Amino acid sequence: MQVLLPTLSASFAKADSAISGWQAQVADTTWFCTGSRFLFFGAGCSIGSCQEARLLWEEGVKSPATAMNTGSFRPGPQEMVAAGARFGMWIDPERMRAQDLAVARDLRKLGAQSC
Repeated sequence: MQVLLPTLSASFAKADSAISGWQAQVADTTWFCTGSRFLFFGAGCSIGSCQEARLLWEEGVKSPATAMNTGSFRPGPQEMVAAGARFGMWIDPERMRAQDLAVARDLRKLGAQSC
């Protein structure tokens, strides 16, 4: 416990000094605009991160979001994508990379923007 308290205090101090920088980064981007559709895609073990991002988006940003497995989206509900939609995608460096990048290109052709 004696070692934990100084480490924890130092971590809080670092986070406190970094918050203004994070706020500037968020304020600088148009990705967080309201009224857009937010889509998060992942596959395999990344689907958990994708679902967590959706949950955090809905609770933190207070904007609806959708999370899907990229493989299910590929032949599926692409009509949900409209110009101005925003998407985040977890891409594995080895498995299905080319297919996932193709989905990202198709989403951009439909007018979506990646983060």
